Amino acid sequence: MKAIDFMVDLETLDNGPTAVIVQIGCVAYERETGEEVATFRWNVDAEDELRNGFTVNGSTIEWWMQQALDGQCSWLGASIGGKDMLQRFSKFVREHSTKKSVMWSHSTFDAPILFYHFNKYNMSTPIKYSFWLDLRTLSMLGRGVAAIPKEARPEDAHDALADCRYQVKWAVKCWKALHGK
Repeated sequence: MKAIDFMVDLETLDNGPTAVIVQIGCVAYERETGEEVATFRWNVDAEDELRNGFTVNGSTIEWWMQQALDGQCSWLGASIGGKDMLQRFSKFVREHSTKKSVMWSHSTFDAPILFYHFNKYNMSTPIKYSFWLDLRTLSMLGRGVAAIPKEARPEDAHDALADCRYQVKWAVKCWKALHGK
């Protein structure tokens, strides 16, 4: 059985654990090759997030205003509530995970925000906390093993699914370098 991992990315309106999530993306992929197994992306209703006590900060709004128009708009339009998003995300992960699956993210950004959301709604995370791994650490270790050129950010950066796909490519390169492949 192939090892299926997950890469998750959030677009938010704050940079702390209580942040309003406006979009979530996730790619289930084969660890050794980066081959996509399935993808997940949902826009989240910012008003619903605010009603449920999640936060926005001015510097993040200013940062969004400086991003490319496509990046600003990727999470506008049809959306679902935060609790519904977490339920759908959990279902997606359960449907595609194996016993060896891990969740990759920026562990100092995406993971704390998701953990806070799951806790706020009294829900369990779809993958145990000890199976959430840090993409930044993998990247630093990968750079130490081999010269891995990091590709330019995609034009659709700051779309959560596009960011996941970009991060999967980088993670697979680092994984291969660390395993001598």
